[in-house]
Amino acid sequence: MESKLVVAIILIVVSILAVTMVQAKGTPKEIPQKTTKINPNFSGDENSAYAIKEDETVGIQFSLAADALYVGIGCPSWNNDIGQLTLALYAFDTDYATSVSKDPIIKHTFEDYQDNSYLGFEFTEADPLKAGEYVIEITDAYDDTGTAINPGVGIWSHKPYPGQHFFEDGHYNKGLSARMYVEFKGEAPEVPYGELTPVKVETGEVNTDPEPFKGALMRFSDPNADYYFTEVDKHDIDDLYIEDGKLIVKVVPGIGDPQFHLLLDELEPVPCEEYPIMRIGIKRPEGAPRSAEIFFNTTEFQGPAPGGSVVFSYEDTTDWQDVIIDFSTNKHWKGDLLSFRFDILPSADQEYVFEIAYILFFGTEEAARNFDVSSLPDPTPTPEPTPTPERTPTPEKTDSPAPTATEDEIKDEGGPNTGVVIAIVVVAVLVVAGAVPAVVMRK
Repeated sequence: MESKLVVAIILIVVSILAVTMVQAKGTPKEIPQKTTKINPNFSGDENSAYAIKEDETVGIQFSLAADALYVGIGCPSWNNDIGQLTLALYAFDTDYATSVSKDPIIKHTFEDYQDNSYLGFEFTEADPLKAGEYVIEITDAYDDTGTAINPGVGIWSHKPYPGQHFFEDGHYNKGLSARMYVEFKGEAPEVPYGELTPVKVETGEVNTDPEPFKGALMRFSDPNADYYFTEVDKHDIDDLYIEDGKLIVKVVPGIGDPQFHLLLDELEPVPCEEYPIMRIGIKRPEGAPRSAEIFFNTTEFQGPAPGGSVVFSYEDTTDWQDVIIDFSTNKHWKGDLLSFRFDILPSADQEYVFEIAYILFFGTEEAARNFDVSSLPDPTPTPEPTPTPERTPTPEKTDSPAPTATEDEIKDEGGPNTGVVIAIVVVAVLVVAGAVPAVVMRK
């Protein structure tokens, strides 16, 4: 019996040692982008700085098609090289939650890293990170210099792609990926990422209404369309005006993002979580860049501010197109939408003229793509104002007749005496009395 127990213990110890030997030994490594430009090979299209607060967690599930010598995440610090992030690398097990409940392969806090560096872990040729699935979790973000404009620390986010799943505080976000760089051992495979274990998503209550939100049909043929936009705080925009039912946006060359603000003051605030999809009917000019970004301002997120935006792309055409934007990919899209800032281009090196016909809000992307905009009722025309009647000209002032002389004045001037005056009055009364029958007879 004792010998069997000893054998069992030995087998357990050997198994533990074997697992330990298989698990690679990594070392923390920061690759500064200020001195070396490295393009990500694990990320989707577009990019946007994603701020991380002290109590927030970001998780990245990814799959390696071959052994790797380095894995890292692109991290901005908003130009000041101040702040810290803690990264932990886990072997994937069953799902995201199970994976991060285990001990990490390696964990490290990066302090005061250079802006836009890759933060991650390095492995050796003799002991690489084996091909397979892993999770990197980012926690303990801190920057005591952070502000609403400069939030401190975070990562670069991109659109999704097949090699990665993105998690916010443990919840899967289907619309994002993180900027990653992976250095493979030997030649990189043609497709660098392997298969990912699918995420079980709780859909919850989904708004499947095929119609747009009727309270905020933002059509620039509307009578009140002049109130849908403002020229206050515009940047690199020469002019904004409505012509033939379209909003004309004239962009001029500049060093920043050409941008302007749109308002819902004359419309109903949009319930963000019920209507996360925006559809824009827009005409892009020849040669204009294809990237754009919208920053939002809601009752629960005061914008425009870093972390409150969604990046999207135009189609490569100068015909009218419908751009579909999914705001549910941003964790701050909550409350009611009050206004938003449209960064219509990332920059402009020449003049461009955009046209916008409408902006509508839907519950699902399917509804936004399939809805026939022509089925909307025609905008109610503004009633024609009642013409103001012409003002009657004021008559010219004439001289007033001389006042009637008083009895004393008549006496003084030697006029007729009292008897004569009385006689005149009596005669006048008789004449009037005689005229009355005449008037009645005519009538």
